[in-house]
Amino acid sequence: MNVEFFVDAVAKAEAGHVFISEKLHVYPTLDTTMRVVDELIAAGHKQDTMVIALEQTAGRGGTDPQTGKPRSWWSGKGNLMFSRITAVPANACSLETEFVAAYAVATLISYLVHRGVVEAKFPNDILIDGAKISGFLVPATYGWLPANTERLVNLGVGINLATTPPADILRAAGINKATCLKDHGVNMIGVGEIAALFERCFAAARQENNAHGFIHILKKIGFADAVTEEITISPNLAGPPVRGRYLGFVTEKNEAGTPIEYMRLKMMNGREARVETKSYSTRGIIKRPAQGEAQAAFHATHG
Repeated sequence: MNVEFFVDAVAKAEAGHVFISEKLHVYPTLDTTMRVVDELIAAGHKQDTMVIALEQTAGRGGTDPQTGKPRSWWSGKGNLMFSRITAVPANACSLETEFVAAYAVATLISYLVHRGVVEAKFPNDILIDGAKISGFLVPATYGWLPANTERLVNLGVGINLATTPPADILRAAGINKATCLKDHGVNMIGVGEIAALFERCFAAARQENNAHGFIHILKKIGFADAVTEEITISPNLAGPPVRGRYLGFVTEKNEAGTPIEYMRLKMMNGREARVETKSYSTRGIIKRPAQGEAQAAFHATHG
């Protein structure tokens, strides 16, 4: 699918029509794109299908660590909000998909915004100069899918193009500030173009992950040290940071039966530490691509 295909599909939705093809669905309004993708997966739909909503009335955010349930999230018109069916190989954890998506979104943002520090914030956000511009998630329930076959998971992504959430929404989510592409002078690129560019960046990120391994992705988003391959993450509340080499993710149920995601780390003393992903955070600075590389990547979406 080239960029013109995405642009034409979005234009039909902007005119009030639902656009549906094998690989792309675009709706003027939905409660949440994640519900539609869940239904497509349950119905046996093929992988790599994107569902875009120009407006969401009940968008989903990250998981509330106290309740284990997804937070609601503001989804204003003019921004890119989508979910996509994504295949996860049998020997990989579905939660790693979030980090591959983080690399893709961070790369996309770096292509378009030429100034400011682009950061990936563990586990769900992309920031510019400390302000949130994008969020993404794979629901924790997907960690319970069978591990012996290729699995399909629901990847949700939101990117602020033209507007940002109101202050009360940000406070409720514990976010200090937000930004959008328009704030950084990116005014002439719409929902369709950004969706096409994400697909290009995501395909490239998945290829890198398959070719070089997941630790390569952690290095690229600045989470793992380039030499020691160690990750240092800090608790969101009180407590010392944890440092070790990445061993993988695991999802376990707590006493209430709620799935909880953990990152496994091998510490210097040889012991394994399990760190609850929603209770810890770290940031990694994204190395900007050369300007010529950025231009080539964007123009490639027109091919």
